[in-house]
Amino acid sequence: MKSFNQNSVILFFLLFLIYAVCPAQGQSLKRQLTEQDYNKWGMIKPGPISHDGKWLSWSVHYDAGQDTLFVAASSGRNCYKFAAALQGNFLGNEIFYFQNTGKNGYLIELTSGKHHNIGQTGKTVVWESYLVAANPEFKGISVWNNEGSKLKEIKDIKQFSVSSSRQALLYITHTNKKSWLHLSLLNSKEKISESEISLGEYQDLTISKPIWSEDNKSVSFYCKTERDTTVFYFDINRNELRQLNNSHFSNGMKIDFDGNLSLTSRGEVLATIRDAALESIETPIVEVWNTLDKVIYPKALETHNWKYAPKTLLWNPKTGKIQQLTTTDYPQAALVPGGQYALIWNTDHYEPQFEWVSNIDLYLLNVGAGEKKILLKNQQNSSLSWQISPDGKYLTYFTEGNWYNYNFSKGIHAKLSNNFQAGSDTSSSKAAPNATVLWTKDAKSILLCDAFDIWLVSADGTYTKRLTSGREHNIIFRIPQQQGVSPLKPIIDGWGSSSVDMTKDIVLEARAPDYSKTGYYLLKKNGVLETIVFDQSRNYNLAQAGKTISWYSERYDSPTAIRCRTGKKPLVDVTQNQKSIAEFYWGESKRISYQWKNHLLGGILYYPADFRKGKKYPMIVHVYEKQSQRLHYFIRPSLYDGEGFNVTNLINKGYFVFLPDIVYQLGSPGDSALNCTQTGVAAAITDEAGIDAAQLGLIGYSFGGFEASFIATKSTMFKAIAAGAGITDFASSYFSLAENYNIPEYFRFETFQMRMGKPFHENIQGYIENSPVYQAAGVKTPILIYTGGKDKQIRHNQSREFYFALRRLGKPSILLVYPQEDHAFEDRKAIMDLTHKIEVFFGHHLKGLEKEDWMEPNF
Repeated sequence: MKSFNQNSVILFFLLFLIYAVCPAQGQSLKRQLTEQDYNKWGMIKPGPISHDGKWLSWSVHYDAGQDTLFVAASSGRNCYKFAAALQGNFLGNEIFYFQNTGKNGYLIELTSGKHHNIGQTGKTVVWESYLVAANPEFKGISVWNNEGSKLKEIKDIKQFSVSSSRQALLYITHTNKKSWLHLSLLNSKEKISESEISLGEYQDLTISKPIWSEDNKSVSFYCKTERDTTVFYFDINRNELRQLNNSHFSNGMKIDFDGNLSLTSRGEVLATIRDAALESIETPIVEVWNTLDKVIYPKALETHNWKYAPKTLLWNPKTGKIQQLTTTDYPQAALVPGGQYALIWNTDHYEPQFEWVSNIDLYLLNVGAGEKKILLKNQQNSSLSWQISPDGKYLTYFTEGNWYNYNFSKGIHAKLSNNFQAGSDTSSSKAAPNATVLWTKDAKSILLCDAFDIWLVSADGTYTKRLTSGREHNIIFRIPQQQGVSPLKPIIDGWGSSSVDMTKDIVLEARAPDYSKTGYYLLKKNGVLETIVFDQSRNYNLAQAGKTISWYSERYDSPTAIRCRTGKKPLVDVTQNQKSIAEFYWGESKRISYQWKNHLLGGILYYPADFRKGKKYPMIVHVYEKQSQRLHYFIRPSLYDGEGFNVTNLINKGYFVFLPDIVYQLGSPGDSALNCTQTGVAAAITDEAGIDAAQLGLIGYSFGGFEASFIATKSTMFKAIAAGAGITDFASSYFSLAENYNIPEYFRFETFQMRMGKPFHENIQGYIENSPVYQAAGVKTPILIYTGGKDKQIRHNQSREFYFALRRLGKPSILLVYPQEDHAFEDRKAIMDLTHKIEVFFGHHLKGLEKEDWMEPNF
């Protein structure tokens, strides 16, 4: 192992080069984990992988101290470690660029270890084997080759971008009131050809992020000057620049610089325009809320009932033809590839309605003729429930538990899921698809999923073939979103489908229904399934490049490792440099099975780090719907988990921790949580004699905060309870505003997580019976309540109401309000304080430790 210091090059930065396998670290003697040790483990963030798959990168983020960047050979032979470094990228296959926290850029030749300091950099993009780096002030860019030599420096930059093929570099300059578009192209031998064209003369200008066509043959962007806002379109093959500005509109509309922008496969531009009158609308002196309005006042204010909402237009730069696709009546649109049709709809059509996302009526618009007809009525509206095929021939949609295709040219609907069940029930009244739609690359077939398996179905639904045998082997198969699958693409307000190349081997994601095993299989071109990995670990974050497949693997008692398989070569663990837990006492996770009514459930029991048979330990129970999927998660100790709860912290302080699964009976979310939790805890106590049944604590946050609060009103099983940011008064919450969505909270109770299933006035007694506030007289346990003062997801007044109910009843309770925090705490001091207070609270009530001053009255 070699290392060298770069302090002579730049202060406060240390570059470590380990030109060997990253070494494992650990000691044979075990010791107790302390808070001072927490920072030994960081959160791993995936990084890029080289095109040939021979190198991969990742970074480790620590709660305190410098983040670290790693680049390792997939063979496991070489590994580089860069302290105080930010995420990097590959130039070609064997050059890696990264920037340190001091904004100094470095190029590393991975095979030799030679490095080049290219000085201070800002935004950077990779241009094949070149690096394009802006200076920190974004006033110029430099182009560097992979040997660390600066090929050119360009000043007065307004914007720059590289095409997705990495063959074209576009940059725009502005000097002496003149603006120019420059294009640099790479040929097959990476020789650079240059061209430029004038954008015009302006005092100054602002350029939006350039948007490239899918074939990288054209590019478009917005340009805002003191005179106008313009859409520019540049045809690379013809070296032609065309523009659309506000003079083309005579109806008070103007181009929206901040609006959507995209290019079609035919070289047309989808741009956004807005009514100029919007700029002169004054804030009203009074808000008028009418119960007969389609949407409530704050929602209407977002769009002005769509009158002044942005409109989508289709511009053909070659012919100059302009067509407005959306209107006030139909403000959303998705252009079908090919350009002949568009889908249009209005998300407010079924308003007033009381679900989170409204259903829609989809209309088919003939773009050329301007004629529309109804296509789908009352259709679920999400990227999971309807998509346009990549070739634009079909609309694939999910309704009433089944998938269908609509053939645009033939006008025919065909059912696809004839031989299997394509959806499953959710907490709402709607069935949801088992998985998203995937088309084959040749667009002849579509891949759909039942509860276990993947099915290949012809586009017309006449042919069906099951590709996996998961049901027989109790394995759930899915196709993961990774490099072998084209990503889901937004088409203005609609969605295009993903596609997969069935002429190549495909990696499949696999797991046991109870998450006891996870892994990946290879579906060969001949239809044979080959196991890559399937074991009692959490295997996730798949990446593919060249012949290499990499993934992350972990167990609760085994830190995250990155593993690689290249062809038929042996499996390689490239992250042996991760801090080992061998020197510490560390607990284990175990599945606990139990039954409630006709439901077979599971929970996770975590053992105290220094567990000894024959000794009794207190246990803390964490509630939130189903949690058994976390069985093999490695949980690093931390003082900065947003809800103040960390399993590893607690087991190292001498607790068991139990995470029960909860299922729900519609209309009885409180009793469901109570019964499942108590049944699960009883099963854990029966299974493990080391649990002290007299020293049990309960904690939950958000929906779990409601569950913990409700359980506190009914159960004497727990000696101390912590409840964070939970709904406690169903009535007041139901009749309030969901500020994050600007809709009434009705949806959360009728068809969403609170699972009441009926409006308040149809089940008043049920709403009262499930509200902790109205059941507070039953509380016999000290409760720690906590919330953020700026919480817009679950208003902080819900925690205050429960506190006031307990105060009036004389029940022991403490309320913690963090004034500046939202639902997800972000301030590190606040999170650390909350974590500390929760641990002190349980320490006092479950272990007899001393109180702190804040727990005393009149603090």
